[in-house]
Amino acid sequence: TYCDNVVLNKLYERARGRKGIIRRKSAERSIAELKHLIDRYEITFVRFWDEDFLAVGFKELELYADLYREHIGLPFIIYARMESLSENKVKILRKMGCVTIATGIESGSEFIRRDVLNRRISNQQIMEKAEVVRKHGLRLSAYNIIGLPMENRERIFETIQINRAAAIAASSCTLLEPYPGTPI
Repeated sequence: TYCDNVVLNKLYERARGRKGIIRRKSAERSIAELKHLIDRYEITFVRFWDEDFLAVGFKELELYADLYREHIGLPFIIYARMESLSENKVKILRKMGCVTIATGIESGSEFIRRDVLNRRISNQQIMEKAEVVRKHGLRLSAYNIIGLPMENRERIFETIQINRAAAIAASSCTLLEPYPGTPI
């Protein structure tokens, strides 16, 4: 309801006559591009600008992990939705060299997440996913939004509390910036 991807998906659908804008590169292509950048710019750390790095199947992630370890081997950070985290995927990330997973908690209020943001994850699930990340020695950082419709002081403090309870290593908080055309 709040993400510009809703609008971008609609624009893409109208322009191209088909749904979805997900674009994927092959694992081999991605590795070749990374190697080029490392050689050219002497990169020592990678930040994958993918909104949900883990929105792939387990086998696809395993293949990428093997190629990454063999040909790149640099520490990195990813962005992932909490819903995509699993113990097996986090283990693979750790072996690859991932040091931080950044995710959007958005709000500590289950009501706000469910009824305003259309995010279907409970506080209990967030806590469980955070524990999996910590268990495997990775940092978890979180993005939060305040100024949401139907939010009040109490719900803002719920956001602070879940960040504390989940032992988030680093968090950021932004004010809601409603994008034109989004449901919110």
